[in-house]
Amino acid sequence: MVVSDFIRMQQPTVTSEENTFQHKLKDKVRKIVTGRIVSNFMAGVVLFDAFCTCSDVDARAAGLETPQWMLIVSDFCLALYTLELALLLYVQGRQLLRDWMVILDIVIIFCGYAELLLNLFAPGDLIASFSMLRVLRLARIIRLMRLLRRTRALRELQKLVTMMATCLKALGWSFIFCFVIMTIWAMLLVEIVHPIMKEMRLAEVAFQDCETCLKATSSVMDSNLLLFQTVIAGDSWGDIAVPVIEYSPGTAIIFV
Repeated sequence: MVVSDFIRMQQPTVTSEENTFQHKLKDKVRKIVTGRIVSNFMAGVVLFDAFCTCSDVDARAAGLETPQWMLIVSDFCLALYTLELALLLYVQGRQLLRDWMVILDIVIIFCGYAELLLNLFAPGDLIASFSMLRVLRLARIIRLMRLLRRTRALRELQKLVTMMATCLKALGWSFIFCFVIMTIWAMLLVEIVHPIMKEMRLAEVAFQDCETCLKATSSVMDSNLLLFQTVIAGDSWGDIAVPVIEYSPGTAIIFV
């Protein structure tokens, strides 16, 4: 029996100094970005940016120019948002994109840079006529949603918003179903109630001085608005519904 001792070559270690340094750097950046100090600081930035946005909206509504320092501060806040997002992407990678609030952050930052480019390269008169720019400016208001993610004291509110987001699909289908039912009832209004209202006006029972009353039941979409106004919102119930029901009690099925 021959016994041999083989000299085995030691395998090189997988972890190098460079990988160790990068791992330590990521851990350090993760602790800084997700720490309480940075979270509270970014929450303050979001609030101050919201103040600048409100001041900008008020100034443009009054026909005044927004103070230059507010525009500079708003651009600086946008740079801070970009830096924060870049650091989070460096630390967490593509896993970060699974969070819907991070996707919202990316959309808001993109809208901010699109508005900045339009302000830099487009003439002032042309910018004033851009409806797209108004949409981009309104997107800045949604930056307040960042406050839910950055402030740890609002975790319960963040959970509530997340639960609401999961119900949006069901709510959307509910709105569509409600619109279909109201459209069917609006057709009944046009077919049944509108002739009754014209008869009441000719008989001088009601609606002599109300041109909008007859118009409210003259088409399906106008009847939809009337149903939403009287049945759902409860506004001006006595202007149309009550006189028609008193004149023709059978129409109460449609209104009620």
